[in-house]
Amino acid sequence: MRIVSEIKHPVFKISLFSTEKEFILQFEAGPMIQSYKYSKDIYPSPSEVEQAMDDRFLGRVHDLFNEMFLNRKAMINA
Repeated sequence: MRIVSEIKHPVFKISLFSTEKEFILQFEAGPMIQSYKYSKDIYPSPSEVEQAMDDRFLGRVHDLFNEMFLNRKAMINA
């Protein structure tokens, strides 16, 4: 696996990795990480993966990070 690019974003650290068969899109926010795998059959180039990150998708990533944060906080405070 190798890093293809770091994608600028005001809230998340976004990294795009490449393997032989897929791209891995990784989002970091504080102590949490989300990653998404995309087959190169569906998105053959890094630019196509980046174009698929529309506002709706990024909004859902943000919502999931909020949920993860609350879950993590509950676990720490248990």
